[in-house]
Amino acid sequence: MDFQIRLAGKEDFDDVCRLMCQLFNPEYNAPVTLMEDIYLANLSDDKKAYYLTESSGEVNGLCSITYDLRLSTLGKVMVIDEMVVDEKLRGMGIGAALVNGMMQVAKENGCAGIELSSSLQREGAHRFYEKHGFEKTGYRFNLDI
Repeated sequence: MDFQIRLAGKEDFDDVCRLMCQLFNPEYNAPVTLMEDIYLANLSDDKKAYYLTESSGEVNGLCSITYDLRLSTLGKVMVIDEMVVDEKLRGMGIGAALVNGMMQVAKENGCAGIELSSSLQREGAHRFYEKHGFEKTGYRFNLDI
């Protein structure tokens, strides 16, 4: 499959929303207008970016990132906040291309490393990340307030 990776823009919200709903469906029921407000705010934040994979004019993958300065690493870290490949096209190399693309972007931006979180039940995703060099190094804890 031939595809390219590019930065997302305002005009890409519908595709971003579609992919995010695939990632979290059926429990993901955020109001679309709130999601769009967050998306547009993030587009104007220098520490955030959205990358899309595209083939034949169709968006088929998404990776959202945040740059974070860490005392623990004494430098910049890329955090992959969300990553999803269209459910109809999984297993075709799109996710691998996104990860490899983000590694290159991280290097170009002087990052010391890349971090991500993945829900406990996403065991397939865990195997995917480990296959691409990521190591399990801890737990993520959440507290709803």
